[in-house]
Amino acid sequence: MILRKTDSHFAIFQSWFIWNLIGGFVAIGAMAEMPAFFYGLIRSGSPADVTGYSNALMIVLGGVLAGATIALTQMKVLHLWPGKKNQWIQASILGFGLSFLIVWLLSGAENTARFAHHAVPHAVDNAGLFGAVIIGASLGITQWVILRKYFRNAALWIIANAIGLAIGWGLAALQPTTEQIAHFVGSLLIGASWGIVTGVCLLYFITQISERE
Repeated sequence: MILRKTDSHFAIFQSWFIWNLIGGFVAIGAMAEMPAFFYGLIRSGSPADVTGYSNALMIVLGGVLAGATIALTQMKVLHLWPGKKNQWIQASILGFGLSFLIVWLLSGAENTARFAHHAVPHAVDNAGLFGAVIIGASLGITQWVILRKYFRNAALWIIANAIGLAIGWGLAALQPTTEQIAHFVGSLLIGASWGIVTGVCLLYFITQISERE
């Protein structure tokens, strides 16, 4: 894993924030939602129908699409060796896909009445901040497997992802409206918070690169 030596720390942070803002918006606002959304429409005519364990595949698929999206946008900043690019994508897919299934199960897979907000994916909305921490930590753990080979205290990446996603999730849920526009605004808030917190952690890792040179 390398970063361009000509990039200043501010430039790297700025780029990371922008690409995570975009990635978070697309991943949470669209990719995580679409499989369960369309499955519900096809099955019962209701986009909020995420009941039944047959829907678990759609939940996992949403996580897979979200994980792939965030990995591809993050790689716009992280200049990975060819072999590591696939590992980063696979790690992100695993982190999101598995955590979406876990959160969906923990939050009550058979419940339909408690979807209070459009701000976050309906399939995992019930778990609230607890679910956000699980998703962020899960992604952080799978990506940490790669980062630990390059940086000291790489476990901070797990904490940063959990905190960043939880803060964004909380801000999204605080929106005063339940209209669908809140879903997209919420996705932007999640992407922004996620980018800021993990961006600070990334800068810490970058200082280690500077120390080696």
